[in-house]
Amino acid sequence: MKNSTMKAKYSALALAILMAVLFLTGCTKTPVTTADFKAVAEKKGFLVEDVMAQFSEHTDIVKEATVTAPESIAFKLEFYVLSDESSARSFYANNKANLEANKGNADSNVSLSGKNYESFSMTTDGKYMFIERVDTTVLYVGPTDSANKAEIEAFVKELKY
Repeated sequence: MKNSTMKAKYSALALAILMAVLFLTGCTKTPVTTADFKAVAEKKGFLVEDVMAQFSEHTDIVKEATVTAPESIAFKLEFYVLSDESSARSFYANNKANLEANKGNADSNVSLSGKNYESFSMTTDGKYMFIERVDTTVLYVGPTDSANKAEIEAFVKELKY
């Protein structure tokens, strides 16, 4: 009887350690580069444009800014590299608040966070929107027709965000 109790304790401990390891390894994401973002966009046949000129007065905070869209321009994905994590967190929080301001009557939203990332998506009144920060990078999709959701999610998945 004593042996089976000890085995059960060791099994439970081993399971707890395994779950902790899996939990901790799943709490971080690897940020992509602007080159990675462009490569995924070009592979999909999307148009790509550097939009840093729009941030010429903020180059101390915004280091890189790139936008991509399918040829139909049905939606656009914006990718930013910010100067530091604090700036990226602030950029994320401000833009997330702007997205949340679109909240309608019938909506669903998902917020996720880990050690080095935050993610928010929302579908409301036929519109879909998404923002994710990983370290000093931010990927943003402003309100677009929810019919574009699957294509946007496929892009984000391929980007490994």
